[in-house]
Amino acid sequence: VYEPMGDHERAAALHARALAQARQAGDEAMVATASRRMAMSLAALGRVDAAVGSVEEARAAFARLGLRSQLAYCTNSLGTLRHLQGDEVASEALHREALALWEELGEQQGIAIGCCHLAERAVARGDVPETVASLRRALATARERRLPSIAGSVAAVAATAALAAGQPERAARLYAHARATAETHGFGLEVDLQPRLR
Repeated sequence: VYEPMGDHERAAALHARALAQARQAGDEAMVATASRRMAMSLAALGRVDAAVGSVEEARAAFARLGLRSQLAYCTNSLGTLRHLQGDEVASEALHREALALWEELGEQQGIAIGCCHLAERAVARGDVPETVASLRRALATARERRLPSIAGSVAAVAATAALAAGQPERAARLYAHARATAETHGFGLEVDLQPRLR
């Protein structure tokens, strides 16, 4: 409830309470779910190292329980956190692992999410072919499944790629489209290019 409002402190407190209750009840699946949610709140507060600990706990629990879809989302989240820590090699490996799990499960939304993250890592490496291929795959799924959050993410990553290619005007147009999509459909963008486009 509080995350979309930007109140990450209150969200983290609620997740901590839910985690304590799940531990007391001995419900490992609920412990894992609460740990993953806690991790995202901690990351939003800039407490990335603590977030890594929470998501690793959740990831191990989902693996033990054989909950592979949740495991894929946790693995993807850990990839994002490793990126925030500056470990691009580990980040990309984790995003590839998450994508492989989603492909095995046939989870199209997850596949699209994974492709967006791999496109981000490809932009950072200057790998234009992989950037284009990953974004095209993600966008095709977004259009087929009517997933505006994925379409917005594709536009944001494409804007990053345009900026890296020395095309600031194209980057500004793409990012404006990404922001408009996010505002219309009520979701946040992981990529914030606004400071670089001024």
